[in-house]
Amino acid sequence: MNRILEMFGLTGKISVSLLSSGHINNTYLCECDGRKYILQSLNRDIFRSPEIVMRNISAVETAFEKYSDEITGNNMFIIRHLAKNKGRDIFQRDLEEVFSVRRSTMSSIILRMEQKGFLTREAVEYDARLKKLVL
Repeated sequence: MNRILEMFGLTGKISVSLLSSGHINNTYLCECDGRKYILQSLNRDIFRSPEIVMRNISAVETAFEKYSDEITGNNMFIIRHLAKNKGRDIFQRDLEEVFSVRRSTMSSIILRMEQKGFLTREAVEYDARLKKLVL
């Protein structure tokens, strides 16, 4: 445990206590130099490669830092919807229905998100007229 804490820059007198234990992770309270931290240990039976989870978290944090002034609430809702439906083809008309907005409104939102690099439009094999939205 101390080696892991050192990886996060925590050294010196450290106390660690288990807060909760579950199927997905264990949660620990770590106290170091009067400051408190939460540390979670992922269950390797569920998350076989926690380093990939950490890399993904780091990539998301980097993107948020880079675009924090550019991401709107609508952008976040759309990104979340696309992420939750990963593996499914999602089209502009799907977002229009989900978010109850007109075609012109969603079209301009998607165009701005595409310009910012938040998503792309990709053709689908089964209908050349359709473009799915991809993160």
